[in-house]
Parts: sequence; structure tokens; C-alpha cells
Amino acid sequence: MSYCFPMPTVVISRILGVEATDYRRFEEWIALTVDGQGVDPGAAIDASTEIHEYLAALLARRQQEPRDDLLTFLLTAEVDGEPLSDAERLGIAQLLLIAGIDTTANTLAHALLYLSEDAEAREKLARGRLLMTTAVEEFLRIYAPVSLVRGARTDTEVAGCPIPEGTPVFLSIPSANRDERRFSDAEDIVLDREHNAHIAFGAGVHRCLGAHVARMELRVGLEEFLAAVPDFRVADRDAVSWKPGPIRGPNRFELICG
Repeated sequence: MSYCFPMPTVVISRILGVEATDYRRFEEWIALTVDGQGVDPGAAIDASTEIHEYLAALLARRQQEPRDDLLTFLLTAEVDGEPLSDAERLGIAQLLLIAGIDTTANTLAHALLYLSEDAEAREKLARGRLLMTTAVEEFLRIYAPVSLVRGARTDTEVAGCPIPEGTPVFLSIPSANRDERRFSDAEDIVLDREHNAHIAFGAGVHRCLGAHVARMELRVGLEEFLAAVPDFRVADRDAVSWKPGPIRGPNRFELICG
């Protein structure tokens, strides 16, 4: 992840207004916050608290020294004519930071792992910039990094299964994106897939706010890597390690170039 993690960290940090000298701290905090949920909940809580305190201090500083960044925007943002509360500003900033980095990094890593094992796909993407647009959508579909848990608001039934009000429901986005009723060859990666109504970014009013930024990061990340390293392969498929937290993706793998 030495390639996949830094790029979205820098992009999201710049949008928020985080100092460049603190990028490495955010990489460490986010790794602990996300992955720690699966292996060390205490470390995850501590990292989340440190992020919270850091962003609170930055918001206070922006009160005195406004800049052209998202943190400054949050200070004057309104919802239905009412200003955001301090808790809402912090919550939005922290969610954007965490959700905007690890998800993109994991999808990019998944895509590179796939390409390391498919020379024909590498060559096609390196030759055709137009193909990259549909390829990014296909990687998002097949490697959607998150799923959700929600509570049923009323008694309902899905596919004959009764779901009482208040029941926790696991919404598997990766599974939905491989629904053979919606996608032909649903288990296959089709780089030029034309009709790709995936829900990697969610749907409706809760659709991901950073979808366009994530698409841009994935496209640029793949284009630049393929331009610099057109030929590569995974060193040892069995040695690939996987993330233990709620955001799925490869945690570490080694590539051999040339």
C-alpha cells in the first residue's frame, strides 16, 4: 500500500486544509481507526480521539485565520438556514477524512493486484485512455470496498424473509454489485462494460459525497502507475495479506516490475 495509500491521503487532506507536514500522521491514524476495529478496538478509539482533537484545533484556528479549504467552508455552512453545530462540523470533517482515504486506497490496490495477474488487461489500459473510464467503474463494481448495517424502520419483508422493526440488516454492496439479475457475466471483470449501474457509492440521498473525487483518484492513480510501470506481476499470490477491518481490500502485496 506504499503507492495506493499516500495519494488519496494527500488529496483529501488538501481539500480539508490539513498541513502537509501532518500527512504521515493521518496515514497512521486512519490505519489504526479502520483496521483497528478488527484487531485492536482500543487503538482504534484512541486514534479516532486524536483525529477528533486535531480537527477541532484546526477548526478553531480557521475561525481566526480562514483559508480556501473545506474546514473554513464548514464554519459558515448552513442547513435549512441554520448554521452547523461544532459537533456537526467535526463529524463531517472526520467522516470525510476517514471515508475518503481508505476506501479509495483499497479499490486502487485491488485493481493493481488484478492487473498484476492479467497482462492483456494492462496492455489494453495502457493503450486506451477511453477504456480507463469504464475500467474504473468496473473495478468499483467488482471491488466495492464497503458494506453497511442499518436498522429496519418498520416491519417489512424481503424475498419472503420477515424483518421486524428495529432489526439490524447487513447490506452487502459487493454482493449486490455481482447480482446476475442486473449484470451479465456478473462474476467477471469486463473492462469495457457499457451498462454498469453499480452501487459502490451507495444510492439515493445517502450516495457518497466524494464519488467524483474517488473516480478521479482511481483514474489518475492507475494511469500514472501504468505509465511508469507498464509491466509488473505479483511476487507471491499466497503472501498477499488482507485487511481485518470493515473496509475490504488487500493490506500488503509485493510487485515485481519488468
